[in-house]
Amino acid sequence: MSTVTYQSNPKTSSDDHPPMAIVSGENIYIVYSTGTVSAIKKTLTDSLKIRQLLANCDFWGDLATF
Repeated sequence: MSTVTYQSNPKTSSDDHPPMAIVSGENIYIVYSTGTVSAIKKTLTDSLKIRQLLANCDFWGDLATF
């Protein structure tokens, strides 16, 4: 699986409803308030663009594996 998206779209997220990042296995799924879902491999989290995206997310899952 490759990265589906690198940046949040202003139309799909806001400060009132930040995206939810769900840590599951080797992937991180980002769910936006509109229902849009993006998938990112954990191995790609060193990328600055992905770090900026994740900095705006609420997290759910086992962060010890992250």
